[in-house]
Amino acid sequence: HSGLNYLTPNSRHNGKSEEIMKNRIKVYESARALNPLRFKKGIRNWTVPEKVALNPTDEVKEKIKNEVI
Repeated sequence: HSGLNYLTPNSRHNGKSEEIMKNRIKVYESARALNPLRFKKGIRNWTVPEKVALNPTDEVKEKIKNEVI
């Protein structure tokens, strides 16, 4: 599920992804406050991906890659 930023497809389809990611940010920020040396580069990017594909073709992968940049 790394393509969904570690969300389950079910949570993505049920519209719970925003709530889950907001909670993850709180948890990671709390952990970072307790142990800043563990998070030298900051916390992970927990934004919800806008576009995902189940089995993307090479063409779709390239298009998504170019949109991110």
